[in-house]
Amino acid sequence: MARTLCSNGSTGNFLCATGDCESGKIECPGRQYSWSPVTYLYFRIDIGGVSSYFISLEYGYNLPIKVVPSQTSPTCFSSGCMVDLKETCPEDLDLFDGGKQIGCVSACRRYDTPEICCSQEFKTKQKCKPTMYTRNFERACPFVYSYPYHDFTSTWTCPTSTDFVVTFCPSSVPNNTRISMGLEAGPKHNSSQKRLSRFSCVNHYHCDCGNGESKECEKKE
Repeated sequence: MARTLCSNGSTGNFLCATGDCESGKIECPGRQYSWSPVTYLYFRIDIGGVSSYFISLEYGYNLPIKVVPSQTSPTCFSSGCMVDLKETCPEDLDLFDGGKQIGCVSACRRYDTPEICCSQEFKTKQKCKPTMYTRNFERACPFVYSYPYHDFTSTWTCPTSTDFVVTFCPSSVPNNTRISMGLEAGPKHNSSQKRLSRFSCVNHYHCDCGNGESKECEKKE
């Protein structure tokens, strides 16, 4: 995940306007993220001979993101959410800072009801259903998670030798389809790292790798 507008507050605690995990530190506690808004990217590297990833908007949205694998297959495609959801975010989910719109809060965070959060009696695939909020995200970015059990077309499984290029705030915004993004995959997109690769930033932010590691991404002209 990438956090934006971060600083050490007057108390010395580390705070971010989006993606803040309320720990007061750069590191987030544990692996379970429950705060918002943040565009969430999750990798499983070399588990059982394969690597997989998914992008989730369950926790809201703060930055456009694109993932391009170095090779493709019927189950391994480029994916991302490169539509500016702030343009289509429902008014009741808008998040502002200093009068500027900076993200889209998750409906679960805003309303905290079992039906919207898929909790308690709704914590099953049979009872957890999309809402008008998740459908809004799904229309904008059809190949990412929009609610907990929305995984049929949202998880990509790749050979273990696959490298990934992750781009936050991509400079180009093509249609978010498997076909148009799949054409971008190839050797020229190879990354020297598997967990974190290239970033295109419009501002300073912090990237949490999900394993206790945190990196600061500098602005790229």
